[in-house]
Amino acid sequence: MAIDWIRAYLRYRWRSKTRHDIHSPLIFSLIEDVLRTSSTPSWQRELRALRDRLKEDLTIIPQLALGAGSKNPKPAKTVSTLLSEATQKERYQHFFYRLAQWNKSTKILELGTQLGVTTWVFAQAVGPEGRVVSIEGNPAMMAKARTLLDQWSQVELLEGSFDEVLPDLLQAERFDLIYIDGNHTYEATVRYFDWLVASQRGEGVLIFDDINWSAEMQRAWRYIENHPQAYYTVDLFQVGLVFLSPQLKKQSFCLQF
Repeated sequence: MAIDWIRAYLRYRWRSKTRHDIHSPLIFSLIEDVLRTSSTPSWQRELRALRDRLKEDLTIIPQLALGAGSKNPKPAKTVSTLLSEATQKERYQHFFYRLAQWNKSTKILELGTQLGVTTWVFAQAVGPEGRVVSIEGNPAMMAKARTLLDQWSQVELLEGSFDEVLPDLLQAERFDLIYIDGNHTYEATVRYFDWLVASQRGEGVLIFDDINWSAEMQRAWRYIENHPQAYYTVDLFQVGLVFLSPQLKKQSFCLQF
């Protein structure tokens, strides 16, 4: 797996473009206003303090078999270990915040709450008048996330598997930004993508995490890139972006980040 990841990264570095290679005004703006911006958000100290508390948290969280590798039982892990393994690094959390602001997102859906740190960042992005819906299938993980997020009135946490929760939710509403970080199998990733495309009706931006995490995820990302309703796709190696607006002429981009 490590060798496959290295090969994928070398391919990405070879293919990735800078702003000087881009002619799309939208993607040029994405580079300038989201990828290259290094401004410090006002909440950075609060985020770091939150992460520091979690680093010291030795609460045991049982690991449910919900996604990739679900046939094999998983050992319980401490919150500290989960923070280091599963939670997005601070660089990407800043990126998600800037992307949500740039996209003027007021309604965000997150598939995979985990400890709630990225959910906390999305809540900062939409502000008190916005809405963040986050789905988590592990009850122990959700309980921990609630301790971080109960103060945020704009956050709604839904407990259950994506397959159980998503169909009814997507029938009820659409979202400006959707972050998919869970069940990293080809079948599940493609299934959720197809559901989201059908429900969003040409609106919004999708973020897929860990698109090079495994051969299955790389195959799923190729499916997404080739889908006729994924009008713009952006490969940032760890994450992939999908712009669903049919006003865009279908193109794929691979950008340095």
